[in-house]
Amino acid sequence: MKKTPEEVYSELLKNVEEDRERAKTAYELTLDELGRKVSDMSQVGPVMVKAIETLIKSNEQLVKLTAILANKKEAAEEEEFNPADFLKSINEAEEKKKAS
Repeated sequence: MKKTPEEVYSELLKNVEEDRERAKTAYELTLDELGRKVSDMSQVGPVMVKAIETLIKSNEQLVKLTAILANKKEAAEEEEFNPADFLKSINEAEEKKKAS
């Protein structure tokens, strides 16, 4: 059974929200750890960097999804939605961004 654009968007949004929550938890735990042992920054720093990178990536994913869905909304309503085509659109948008 093929998913509707709304179902795909909801699923992707849920994944992004879960990633952001995990990143927030890691960030908060890292801050707590820093408060106790400032001398361990070499171990804690990479965790903080990863948490922040995850948040940035989640924001970028939301922006891309919103742009793609806005551009595909009319077409998706007129024809049956194909998740493979949707993912192809994401990859094409990423390639265009890299090329510019």
